[in-house]
Amino acid sequence: MHGDFKYNFIRFHILNEASKNAVQLDDFKNFFDKKDVSGVTDDEVKDQLEHLRGENFLMKKDDSQYEITDQGHEEI
Repeated sequence: MHGDFKYNFIRFHILNEASKNAVQLDDFKNFFDKKDVSGVTDDEVKDQLEHLRGENFLMKKDDSQYEITDQGHEEI
């Protein structure tokens, strides 16, 4: 999968899941494999969680959990 598409795909799914409940890195273990998308690493998911936080689409709830912001809801 092309890098730009892959990262957008990861970010979309993170935001989509965060719109339902607060998320954490562990929530995405095997998440993408179940969607028949192989090769998504924990480091990539962590990077995208932080990228979304930097864009104010997610905010840290505590050390490991992220919640979607109003801007994040608008993005999806």
